[in-house]
Amino acid sequence: MSAAAELPPRPAPGTPPVGWDNLIGGRHHGGDGVVRELEALEEMNYSLATERRRHAPPGADGGEAGAPGRNLLNGDELPPKASGTLRSGDRLRIETPGGGGFGLG
Repeated sequence: MSAAAELPPRPAPGTPPVGWDNLIGGRHHGGDGVVRELEALEEMNYSLATERRRHAPPGADGGEAGAPGRNLLNGDELPPKASGTLRSGDRLRIETPGGGGFGLG
């Protein structure tokens, strides 16, 4: 069992548990992404295998592309595929991509 499985994550103080309002254009707006920010309470390992960080989710039938996601460690951007060790007090922030719009607006 990994240290991450033993240590329940908690949202960092002052961070909203859900995403930003990106309302991507189109007849039907794309969905919001979700923001999760975790604060390590003690040293632990992390591993990320995320998608849609470099290329935004596409829109369909003329809708605009969604917003790409981001991974941040203490405010510094991480690549889509990353692993390492968090020290006590480190913050890992995962912003999932927003969905693309559908149809011409």
